[in-house]
Amino acid sequence: MNNAQIRLTCRQVLDATSSGIFAKQVLAATFAEFQLKSQVYNPQGRFYTFREMAGNDGRANSLHYKLYLAAAPYLELLDKKMPHVCDMLEKPLPFEGAALQLIASDLRDATQHKVALHYHTPLFLLHGHIGDHLILAVPELPEHTFTLRLRMGVSISHYTVEAPLAAPLQASVS
Repeated sequence: MNNAQIRLTCRQVLDATSSGIFAKQVLAATFAEFQLKSQVYNPQGRFYTFREMAGNDGRANSLHYKLYLAAAPYLELLDKKMPHVCDMLEKPLPFEGAALQLIASDLRDATQHKVALHYHTPLFLLHGHIGDHLILAVPELPEHTFTLRLRMGVSISHYTVEAPLAAPLQASVS
């Protein structure tokens, strides 16, 4: 049996074209937070976009984390299940952590607000693959496998191989 363990990072981009209540709530909360928190990096009101603010004041890059805090209550409602990535039986993939990336925003136009959520899975055992399909299991139940198709937005972000356990020594009787 393969002793490889992997962690996946799955990216979900949210913008004005996104549908669903979760996406709309996250976009509204993070845009409102962008309008509020960006004032610190734009005291004279000369800049409108995130790109302009970050180009003028590198501290504006802290908005990624500050906007994550605005999205956190909505992530909690997901009950640690990704809303956009499922295994081959359509069971949502679990996640144990997330991060937010502010891709673009404009104080004058909420339709220009675009964020990406990066979900991090727990460690999975990697039993093997068939084409672009990974055969995975949770470490506690290695014989209960599930299959996940690799696709755009799903990446292996951690990979380790444990050394196989040595076979026990057997005493020989002469």
